[in-house]
Amino acid sequence: MGIESGRLHFSWISSAEAGKFVDLVKEITEQVMQLGPAEKLIKGLPMVDEYLAGSGQAAASGTE
Repeated sequence: MGIESGRLHFSWISSAEAGKFVDLVKEITEQVMQLGPAEKLIKGLPMVDEYLAGSGQAAASGTE
């Protein structure tokens, strides 16, 4: 499908399990941040090219 390993996660969480949801989102966010920018499906976007060239995380996150 073209999605790098570690970038897709499925989990069944009840609406009564807010704490579990928060913990899972934090865990997945940390894992994806460690992977860095995705190289598949978005290659060639100026924002990603700038990030890869070393312009910093602000350009990749859109917070500039």
